[in-house]
Amino acid sequence: MKPRVAVILGPTATGKSHCGIALAKRLNGEIISGDSMLVYQRMDIGTAKPSAEELAAVPHHLIDILPPDAAFSVVDFKEKAEKIIADINSRGKLPVIVGGTGLYIKALLENYEFNTVEECSELRSELEAFAEEHGNSALYEKLQELDLETASRLHINDRRRIIRAIEAAQSGEKIAHRKSEEWPYETVVFGLRMERESLYARINARVDKMIKEEMMLRLFDCLETDPNTLFQDSFRRGADVLTERERQLLEQYRSLSPLGRESVQTMVEALRACQQESAAPEQEPRVIPLYRTPAAAGYAAPVFGEDFDYLQVTDGVPQAAEFAVRIQGDSMVPYIPDGSVVYVNRDPLKAGDVGIFCVDGDIFCKQYYKDPAGTVYLFSLNRARADADVVLTAGSGRTLACFGRVILHALPLPGLT
Repeated sequence: MKPRVAVILGPTATGKSHCGIALAKRLNGEIISGDSMLVYQRMDIGTAKPSAEELAAVPHHLIDILPPDAAFSVVDFKEKAEKIIADINSRGKLPVIVGGTGLYIKALLENYEFNTVEECSELRSELEAFAEEHGNSALYEKLQELDLETASRLHINDRRRIIRAIEAAQSGEKIAHRKSEEWPYETVVFGLRMERESLYARINARVDKMIKEEMMLRLFDCLETDPNTLFQDSFRRGADVLTERERQLLEQYRSLSPLGRESVQTMVEALRACQQESAAPEQEPRVIPLYRTPAAAGYAAPVFGEDFDYLQVTDGVPQAAEFAVRIQGDSMVPYIPDGSVVYVNRDPLKAGDVGIFCVDGDIFCKQYYKDPAGTVYLFSLNRARADADVVLTAGSGRTLACFGRVILHALPLPGLT
């Protein structure tokens, strides 16, 4: 039996990391990053690296494993990922690959076999110097002389790959990879999509956040302090006594030029704004179901089931509303016009309340009253349509269920005879 693997792919900012964590939690999995940049330590800004909270939610692999100046290639990724996948499967868990870099994922799933040309740092330095002196076109011509086929696949300005191809050609090999006819894993691939407009908005918001973070980190680096220092509890509460470190910060600030002070003030204001945003995260708009089958304000309408649309709760929708129903008929005018939408919650009904009722399988919108003898009256507010009233006597055998109370001002009951 092949080892199991789940893969989550998609454009930047579609929520791959969030989806991967949710899937790993649900299916007892561990996440393998398929991103070429997340392997590097101290490269958090610009890479959308998962937060500390996200990393702690489920085990993650191939994140923060190398210093920024270390080399890491698709060959390295494939070799490490294969070992991690085998280990995770051996423990009865599911590897969830969250990508990332397309070539990395493709090489792993299609089991690419790469040539084994060893790097030669001396040759690479020589070729870099040659390109700096004579230009990329001269370097490209060198490759054309050695391996015209590979050169035809590369752009003239792709210096790194051109140097690698020259290195391979001079060793007697060509840059090439072969893929297996059969995938080595039992794989499920999830592709995330999003409307272009929404996706661009998410990307722009992410970039803005990254820029703010970078500016603030540079500020703290200049002041030689930790980001939390400016927001210690005593400092925020305006305590009279400053710590020694706070005094040092204040002295450093006062020693700056007017332009420097203005820059620090701008940075601190931006930091406070970010802190306030994180303290009160934007909530998703609340929605309630709007049932497509209408409730009768007249004669019976068939019972509504699971057929509904979602209605966003805006300023015009009562906050207490739990669902909405469209009304059909004129027996509740002028309070509830034909075709209007009423908002309903599940509060207990009192005499005089308007509710949504199911009587013998049919749906009604009526005013509720129950007399001491146990007889239930469902009144039409439009007394010209008293013929649409429903009366259920105790012991009649008819079924009655109340779905909820229509959110209306209290209305008088019609005279009972």
